Amino acid sequence: MSVYEPKSVLAIIRNSSLVPANERERFQADWVSRRVRAWSDLPAQRKNPRPSFQLSWEAEVVEYVNFLWQKTRSRKKMADEPAAISWDVPFLGPRFLPPTYLHAHRRPGLSSVMPDEQYLKPINVLHPLYYPQLTCCPRCLTSDSVTWEGWTGTGAREVHGIFQEEVALGLQLRCNTCKARNGSELGTLENTS
Repeated sequence: MSVYEPKSVLAIIRNSSLVPANERERFQADWVSRRVRAWSDLPAQRKNPRPSFQLSWEAEVVEYVNFLWQKTRSRKKMADEPAAISWDVPFLGPRFLPPTYLHAHRRPGLSSVMPDEQYLKPINVLHPLYYPQLTCCPRCLTSDSVTWEGWTGTGAREVHGIFQEEVALGLQLRCNTCKARNGSELGTLENTS
């Protein structure tokens, strides 16, 4: 469980050794805006709209996870270990808690406490960064031809947590063996629950 403060994490990553000094301004400008726009245009979002502050919160988490994944994943097909994360970058997740009133209150500025932040739902991320053992097809039980194909097309799913409402978001698994055997419509499995 990790309290994820988007502004703090972005500032830490931006100034870390993983982002070259000449790319820091562009890195910060592109951090979340593209993903929020893309998710706002989804048919599921238009049919059952979710608050923009929740979409922004989820986009912050997804960009963080994508950043860590790009920096640590192995480019080889059958690598033993992923690359290590440097000590100047926090390793948070897979369950991200929104900042509480205490976190917001302790930050500088009068506008740091926003009422909509108190209504953010925690997000559980199903990603190979946290769960590499999920790289297995549930139909044919092979892991040789399974690939992760990107975030689910419908966005995060609402789930009932033990103590509060939460959302879950994961990547899609694609089994090339099942795809070849059964056709393209059975080759993709959404992994969000």
